[in-house]
Amino acid sequence: MALRRSRARIVVVLLSLLALGACGGRQPTEPRPVESIAGTYQLTGVDGVALPRVVRDLGQCEGTGRPHIHFVRDGTLTLEANKFTAEHVLVDACGTVQSHVATTYTWRVKGTYAYATSGMQMQITESGAYAVDKRITMPQYSAGQVSFTWYDGLTQRSYRLTFTK
Repeated sequence: MALRRSRARIVVVLLSLLALGACGGRQPTEPRPVESIAGTYQLTGVDGVALPRVVRDLGQCEGTGRPHIHFVRDGTLTLEANKFTAEHVLVDACGTVQSHVATTYTWRVKGTYAYATSGMQMQITESGAYAVDKRITMPQYSAGQVSFTWYDGLTQRSYRLTFTK
């Protein structure tokens, strides 16, 4: 009889240990709060290259023989209350990025954004005079940087713009 009680106690202890092991002794995980990404960001790169960034070589300017280029000079991205405004300045220049005669164009778009632990979404709702095509794809946020791919209908190219807070 004493032997049966010992075995029964051993079985109860083993079952208790197994039950504790299955629970892992951990507390239930709570959802991680999504950090606020609102604020103003400065354009710091185009296609992974620092500004100013030549995005199009058009050969030579008429009558001068100087290079005819388009380059991105600067830009900003403002995120607030699930809305965004993004702009960048494209310079149409005869010369180089350091010394040129130029016309500047400001590409400006506005829209809505959503950010969650699963990722970021952006949708353009309004564009300025020079925002020829309304396409922003693959938006991402990571460690104080927002980046997305912008399709420029004028140059007919896509650029990866990176903004840093």
